[in-house]
Amino acid sequence: MLFKPDILLRSQWGATLPEYNNPNYRRYIEPIKEVYYGITLHHSAVVTKGTDDIPAMLRLIQAEHLNNGWADCGYHYLVDYNGRIYQGREIFVRGCHVAGGNTGRLGVCALGNYETAQEPTEELIESLVKLFAWYSNFLTIQNDQIQGHFFYNETACPGQHLIAELPKIKFMVKELLKTK
Repeated sequence: MLFKPDILLRSQWGATLPEYNNPNYRRYIEPIKEVYYGITLHHSAVVTKGTDDIPAMLRLIQAEHLNNGWADCGYHYLVDYNGRIYQGREIFVRGCHVAGGNTGRLGVCALGNYETAQEPTEELIESLVKLFAWYSNFLTIQNDQIQGHFFYNETACPGQHLIAELPKIKFMVKELLKTK
């Protein structure tokens, strides 16, 4: 069966309020099911394995994104190496995670450096699959529209180790959707 995965809310990790008056805080006017067509996978590029205070890391990411002028955390969801999923930016607000192409793309960040320092854990992959399957079903996102950040911009994000897992993740999403 397909169930919405457990998601830790912004209040649970101590997020500050978004800058509602910032021009980068763009609420979708249309129903979100008509807006979203893709999911973009990122990594935070900061080693997190062994980090006990993930909420503090999330607050640092949000503060960095606010300093960049993005009105809030740029990602809609963030997932740690233990597979915990954290709410970032509200889903009804356009993300700030793909230069020149945020509209209609759900932004998901895997916490960690998957380019040079970490391998993705099974818990991380399992949670990405559950989150991607849930939103693929809910928002009718096609499997070929689950992409890494590198697909849209010149970047190594989400890192070579996570990029290598992307075909497996997409296959697992497809299989999980068959059980709905």
